[in-house]
Amino acid sequence: MFQEKRIRSVPFLQVTELEGVTGLVHAFTLRGTDRACGLEWDPDQAIKKTPVLKVLGLSEAETTQLHQSHSNRIFQASCPSAKRPEGDGLVLTKPGVYGIIKTADCLPILAIDPDRKQLAVVHAGWRGTLERILNEALLQLTTLGSNPTDLIVVLGPCIRVCCYEVGPDFKDRFRNQDHDVERLFRGRNLDLIEASRAQAEAAGTGQILDSGMCTCCSPD
Repeated sequence: MFQEKRIRSVPFLQVTELEGVTGLVHAFTLRGTDRACGLEWDPDQAIKKTPVLKVLGLSEAETTQLHQSHSNRIFQASCPSAKRPEGDGLVLTKPGVYGIIKTADCLPILAIDPDRKQLAVVHAGWRGTLERILNEALLQLTTLGSNPTDLIVVLGPCIRVCCYEVGPDFKDRFRNQDHDVERLFRGRNLDLIEASRAQAEAAGTGQILDSGMCTCCSPD
């Protein structure tokens, strides 16, 4: 279950089922997170959030992030890095490195192996979803030794099928890539959650957790 937590009066969303994972630091920020840290919303600077990291007990020197490009490219990271390769997913293979992705209405995803201490963080917009970016992240985790049944996939806040109307050609695009369009579309509306859930299920993921939150219905 997603719950709002406060650290030094700063609000975050965290997942109660992950609280018992030793050494894991995870947080989904809200607009109120920035305000509480004295930051104004700036899309170009949104992930340079040193005050936010400090609240979580982290520094920028411990993080790694991407130049996101709505792709299905995944990069592996075993140590922090100031470089920002072009892609939309990070697989973190060793403790002590913290991955950051930014989303607005796109879907943020965590895929965690609690036993092996490795995880993936993924930015899934419609293009990455079409190209099965979550499947690629899960494949990399299993290639590194994770058992799919040990993985926990967390689907964060995003624009939901209730609000996400897409173009008339989208259904054909997804059908041509062998997606189950009857499951993914409600009329002209695309369901990013069901698309990613289908990928996680096909990979044999042990547990799938959904925030149930729509960023369009609840813009805060």
